[in-house]
Amino acid sequence: MTYSLPNAMRRIASRRQVLKGAAAAVGTLGITSLLAACGGDSSSDSTDTASASTASSSGSSGSSASPSTGDAGTPKKGGTLVVGMEAEISSFDPAVMTGTSTFRPVSSIFDMLVNLYGTESGLQPDIAESWEVAQDAQSVTMKLRPDVKFHDGTAVDAEAVVFSFERMLNTNDPNYFGPYAFPPFFYPTYKTSTVIDPLNVKFELTQPDATFLSALAWNTASPVSPTAVKAAGKDFSNKPVGAGPFKFVSWDKNVKTTMERNDDYWNGAPLLDQIIWKPIVEEAARFNQLLSGEVDFIVSIDPQFVPQVQASQDLQLIQGPSLHTWWVYLNTHEEHLKDKRVRQALNYGVDKASLIKNILHDTAVESRGWCWPNTWAYEPDVVQYPYDPDKAKELLAQAGFADGFDLEYLVPESGSGMVAPKQIATAMQADLKKIGINLKITTLEWISYLAATANGLDSVNGKQFGMSQESWMNPVDDPGLWVEFESVSMPPGGGNTGYYENSEYAELLAKARTTTDKTQRAEFYKQAQKIFAEDAPWIFMFHSNFVTAARKNVHGIKLNPDQNVLHLKDVWKS
Repeated sequence: MTYSLPNAMRRIASRRQVLKGAAAAVGTLGITSLLAACGGDSSSDSTDTASASTASSSGSSGSSASPSTGDAGTPKKGGTLVVGMEAEISSFDPAVMTGTSTFRPVSSIFDMLVNLYGTESGLQPDIAESWEVAQDAQSVTMKLRPDVKFHDGTAVDAEAVVFSFERMLNTNDPNYFGPYAFPPFFYPTYKTSTVIDPLNVKFELTQPDATFLSALAWNTASPVSPTAVKAAGKDFSNKPVGAGPFKFVSWDKNVKTTMERNDDYWNGAPLLDQIIWKPIVEEAARFNQLLSGEVDFIVSIDPQFVPQVQASQDLQLIQGPSLHTWWVYLNTHEEHLKDKRVRQALNYGVDKASLIKNILHDTAVESRGWCWPNTWAYEPDVVQYPYDPDKAKELLAQAGFADGFDLEYLVPESGSGMVAPKQIATAMQADLKKIGINLKITTLEWISYLAATANGLDSVNGKQFGMSQESWMNPVDDPGLWVEFESVSMPPGGGNTGYYENSEYAELLAKARTTTDKTQRAEFYKQAQKIFAEDAPWIFMFHSNFVTAARKNVHGIKLNPDQNVLHLKDVWKS
């Protein structure tokens, strides 16, 4: 039987719109299984826990045993937390928003049906207190908590959940104002949702989809107030009403966003009075504002500043495991890169251990592919590419390129989740020169980079590129749709920028998505990883930690494996 991507997934207008939501981080600590088992039982209990986020003491290169930002006495109410972000918020409407820099602040306004909390790596109840997946994996039924209210006082009930999904995914719905980038990508098999009773809602799918439940952990699935949406229409993005621990107050674009405590929050009122989110795009400026005390917490810190944070008496480094893959596409249409041996040589020719140590300051680990270490779908027994320039030269000679060649390399100057892109590109350039590959680096500002590569690498502003950088951050450890999107689905509309093709590989991934048995799914993914590593359509680089920094008077920050959320309800200041 031949498997293919769901039609809704093929219809995505721009792969780069979706990619704005990608970003950084699986690190040295393992992340355990998150996807609730398909096939029936209620799954409100979480799975094993991952290691806690850690706060480095001042002047120390190590991490303390504390799972959060410290033991500074009894938590107290009051105060304002000022958070420095790497980019401005794109929208406050879950249907519209893109980018990690948007997902993080918006997660304080909107609760989701399922979530990840603390350092737990399993899907946990949020607005839904339990759920059940049908035996055929073509429907999911969720039981909601009673008495949960939106900020406008209206009920978060089954009707509100159905409203929230229909307005995103049903183009005939009167409240649909799309097209939207994320909803059809995350939920390509969504057929309909129905109210069973006020506290029970059923999602029906067009085909078996083992990824649907885990996809509900994306902030896109956050229920919105039907009353507020109907009143605001397209302007809901500027007047968001959710059910989270903080309420929206104001949005002064490119300056700050202000939120205030929701005293009626169903899970207990937060400690802080206010949160202010400041977009500070330039990395040094963001760090300097933390150093001066203008901001209390920065959620995206350039690795070059890690030693300074660790040496400071006023700051603390907070990092934890996350689900990130950072790689370099190899254009399989480029004349030299059509040969698998050349692609393998490039993998052997990059000293990843050195760049992790010297550029990333040990905040990442080397990758062997797209799957995260110590997760249920991970296959460690694949072809590996340690730094071996002699092996790289041997492979190049076998392919007929003993004298090397020039290769065009496209690099973003910065961007949502792109860890030290220019520094890494320069290090790679020096490494590959040693084996005769002359990288010619072109840099583009992030938004321009996204637009320029939307159709792949064969014609970027009139030039064919052989290499480009990319990253993806997932909320849960199910490879699911993102792997198909990035390594199978062709541009335009698909994310396979390097045009990799292998029918056996593609069929294994599609089978994994449509298979209900988790053990069998894992086997499909593991077989696919072996093929992918052997074919080497990427330069496999690293998985990065979720690395942040805060002032010493900030307490209670616990980083989650899902970098798209920041749970700040229990954060306080001394």
